Amino acid sequence: MSNPGFFNHYDDPDDEYWDDPPSTHGYDITPPSDTLISTPESARRSVTASPNSLVQVNLGDDRLPTSVTLHKQLARVAEPSEYGKLIIDAYNHSLYAKDLEKAENGQSIRTMPKLREITAALLQTRRYTDYIELYNDFLGSREHTVGGPGQTRWGEPSVVIRASTARLFDVRIDPEWASRNSMLTIADDIIACCNTIRARQPTIVHDQYLSQETDDEVISRLIKHCQQLLRNEI
Repeated sequence: MSNPGFFNHYDDPDDEYWDDPPSTHGYDITPPSDTLISTPESARRSVTASPNSLVQVNLGDDRLPTSVTLHKQLARVAEPSEYGKLIIDAYNHSLYAKDLEKAENGQSIRTMPKLREITAALLQTRRYTDYIELYNDFLGSREHTVGGPGQTRWGEPSVVIRASTARLFDVRIDPEWASRNSMLTIADDIIACCNTIRARQPTIVHDQYLSQETDDEVISRLIKHCQQLLRNEI
């Protein structure tokens, strides 16, 4: 079976990929250091500059948008084909500002759970692919592409977003559809997409027996489970 590699999210973001499933590498079960999440340079600059006042994005604790405000005047200064980029710029600004505020207040901005917290759910998987997908969803590293309820004249989703369960990456809006719909409709479709992604966030399962085991025993359980899943697929 080919192995695409796994990103070591608990180390340097510039570090190399793991060659094997993360559960076989002595996974660090301590929380990662509370450093700012990597954010595009344009977003970091916009914290001190004036953000586009015609587009605002509010975030939930899961780092996904809970509301998008597109002012009516936006249509006078931007083309519909530019709306998606403006929304992502506003999102990145809000995301970095949120993390910066937490850091300045001495609050944790860690978004990834500890291995012990997700072990019970991982042990319930029955296929290797399910194990990997669930693991990546917990870390917020698996991307999803979702279309909104609105449709173009050709029956395609008018709004499409690309996001993980912890971050929005891209917003695509059909310009022709956007030009004949209100800003409120556009914003509602974006939030509908985000809510679809939000519904895919995995649930942490609590196991009282696992809580009594040592860290090494928890890791050993995951290694054995992962190895068994691989053997089942041979």
